[in-house]
Amino acid sequence: TLALFDQLEATADDAATTRAGLVMKIKYALSKHALQEENVVYPVMREANEAHDADELNGEHGYVKTYLFDLNEMDK
Repeated sequence: TLALFDQLEATADDAATTRAGLVMKIKYALSKHALQEENVVYPVMREANEAHDADELNGEHGYVKTYLFDLNEMDK
């Protein structure tokens, strides 16, 4: 994902199509990762009496999703 952000940052101002594609790839990669954590890792953490940590990490996903939405809504 960091490499995708680097590619996005390196694009020219007139590369709207390229930027839109990179944003889509970033959103996909981060969303896939978050979904896997939310469906697999956090439930296991809760079973191990680490619900507080799982909830905190899950809350951070909310911030990431908000930032991804904002990134998607920006002018390409």
